[in-house]
Amino acid sequence: MTATDTLRIAAGEIGYYAPADPEPGSKYGRWAAGQLGQPWLRGPSTSIWWCMLFASWAVYQSGGRLPGGVQFNTDRAVSAARAEGRLVSKGDAQPGDLAIFDWNMASAATDHVGIIEQNRGSVYQTIEGNTSSGTAGSQSAGNGVHRRVRSTSLVRYVIRPYYDGGSSPASQYRDITGVQAAVRAAQDNIWGPDTDKRVDAVRKASRWGGVKFPYGVRYTQQVAGTTADNIWGPNSRAAHDRTVKAIQAAVGATPDCVWGNETESKVQAAKAAARRS
Repeated sequence: MTATDTLRIAAGEIGYYAPADPEPGSKYGRWAAGQLGQPWLRGPSTSIWWCMLFASWAVYQSGGRLPGGVQFNTDRAVSAARAEGRLVSKGDAQPGDLAIFDWNMASAATDHVGIIEQNRGSVYQTIEGNTSSGTAGSQSAGNGVHRRVRSTSLVRYVIRPYYDGGSSPASQYRDITGVQAAVRAAQDNIWGPDTDKRVDAVRKASRWGGVKFPYGVRYTQQVAGTTADNIWGPNSRAAHDRTVKAIQAAVGATPDCVWGNETESKVQAAKAAARRS
């Protein structure tokens, strides 16, 4: 099953309104209670926030799964996704990913979740549980399932669930062969220890964090494709900058040869979405 299946299933729930449900609580809370062995999730929909329960339900109904398993809390979902490398950048969000919203960005806690249907750049079209149909009602406790369009400025994190299907076993992963080519690693599209070490060698040799050579100057020169003479001079610096530019091109960062915050963010997003084994 694929992200498309999750979106089809979620769209079929649009219009559901928990207070009109003839059974106690919400449909998604009752399901999660059985999955997790937590009877309290069957509680009143006005006291059990069920946006994350809805997102979990839709993903699992399609045969997918979430980092850490079925989730009932957005903060716990983010923690699990971070631990498993399943957070991606907002710009790289794809249909079927989960947008984690923070309405004011002023606290450590997050507020709401939606399943992304479309990434339009500055806004996402989503399907959300426990929200209102418009801005007049509660956005994170509206008790309904609705399609919404929200600014990405309200999105704090994007979680990529695990989906099967596609044209190849790795079709759900980010293509990182461009990064691997830039650092002269085997282009196997797997972000393994060798790729990670090579990228880190380039990062550490940049001025972004102060020039360092944790793996040695000679190794870093080999990664950058210049003479490995153990002397970090003008030729080595030029080769390093060309390698940074090639990495930037591969991850969609500004190709300015400078490893800055944008480059680091894009590289981390590529790593998070890449196949690991």
